Amino acid sequence: MFLMRKSAGVCSLLVEQISVKFLSKPVCRPLPAQKKLDQKFKRFELYELKRCHDCSKLRRLMYKEQINIQTNNAEKYECYRNEILKGGGKVQFPCLKIRQPDGSKKWIYGSEAIYNQLQQELESVT
Repeated sequence: MFLMRKSAGVCSLLVEQISVKFLSKPVCRPLPAQKKLDQKFKRFELYELKRCHDCSKLRRLMYKEQINIQTNNAEKYECYRNEILKGGGKVQFPCLKIRQPDGSKKWIYGSEAIYNQLQQELESVT
């Protein structure tokens, strides 16, 4: 059962990578606008699981909109799970950490909430 689940996860990850790269067309914006966007998203970190469907929706958005956010694979590194638990209070994926200008951290859980936050941030820059 575990082997089937693992191979299904690998297959879905492969299909996602193919569909993201070949079926999605990334937005093309002028270099100054992209640099401004990169600067805005420098404060963001996405904690994810590679085989998580909700996480893959966010990766597709990031690819399509050319959003460069540091991603942390919690499946591979246990320290990221501990960081989420310590900082946000619960372990749930996907999770977005935003470092505020005052030094505090804002934790957002769930793909819909994160998706909406990313869209809102995109609109404020463009």
